[in-house]
Amino acid sequence: MYQHIMDTPLGWFRATGDEVGIQSAHWINEEDAIVGGPGANIAWKRELEKQVKEYFHSQRQTFNLPLSLQGIESHQSVWYSLQDVPHGKLLAFSAVLKKDAKAMKDHELIEAISINPLALLIPSHRIVDDQNQLLPFAHGNDRRDWLIRHEGADLPEQLSLF
Repeated sequence: MYQHIMDTPLGWFRATGDEVGIQSAHWINEEDAIVGGPGANIAWKRELEKQVKEYFHSQRQTFNLPLSLQGIESHQSVWYSLQDVPHGKLLAFSAVLKKDAKAMKDHELIEAISINPLALLIPSHRIVDDQNQLLPFAHGNDRRDWLIRHEGADLPEQLSLF
């Protein structure tokens, strides 16, 4: 298992994975940023750093990184389909349901979205419910709101009140 930790405008961001690709990516508290471990020259580490920096400098809208998703097949299917949600747009989860996971019930789809292991890289922060309300974001609602604003998405009324 390999890791890469970088500083972002939203805090320390850690990605872990194997030789093939990235398995998880999420923000961590500074005290959890354990430096060390295998320092192998894994290609995805350099490319992750480059693409995340470009995203935060508004020079990138999508990520093109090797992923090595872990989880049940239906969750993986949802996660892969979330990559198609356009930058700067919010999409109702029912549209994801119609598009990709026809056999899933709403609560199963919401569960898959909420446990997305690849924060930022798979844009679950862009998903709303059918009433245009933002879903809880496992990586922090403050971070979700920041990402949506950063992307210039049309914010739901609940955010524009603040």
